[in-house]
Amino acid sequence: MNAPARFDTLPRYATAAKAIESLKPSEPLYLVRPKKFAAAARQFQDGFPGDVLYAVKANPHPIVIEQLWKAGIRHFDTASLGEIEIIKSIAPSAICHFMAPVRLAGQAKAAFEQHGVTDFVVDSESELDKLLAETGNAKKLRVFVRLVAQLGGALLEMSSKYGCLPEEAAKLLKRVKAA
Repeated sequence: MNAPARFDTLPRYATAAKAIESLKPSEPLYLVRPKKFAAAARQFQDGFPGDVLYAVKANPHPIVIEQLWKAGIRHFDTASLGEIEIIKSIAPSAICHFMAPVRLAGQAKAAFEQHGVTDFVVDSESELDKLLAETGNAKKLRVFVRLVAQLGGALLEMSSKYGCLPEEAAKLLKRVKAA
């Protein structure tokens, strides 16, 4: 991703149509309404008493992350080391939760050692083994075990992609507690 332009140097357009008319782009155009991100974040936080995690994969653009940070979002659901690096480059004190159920070898180690990430998700024993090995069985980890959602009726069935069955979750939680 290229370095983002600063807000004060970005051209401003009254509407998307005006931007297209003026720029006549030959490639897709990315239009941002920074104040809308901040307003939505504040509105959500006002109605939710817990910690709000923004899923970085939804829109990792630095302008978006900056606005969310300014609006008070302090926790970020990250799915890769690259997403963690984006967050930490903008908000070094942000709390990243590494919520990818399957990580490339070495990513948990780098996230833990280089960026201080202590919150991880696991969906299987092999992922728990990898996490514990890469973090040296660190005692300060917070490990989340994701349950599979077997709701049915979805247009796109994703329940087998994320989570584990309750029996497997119980085994994982016992191992996490014992670690």
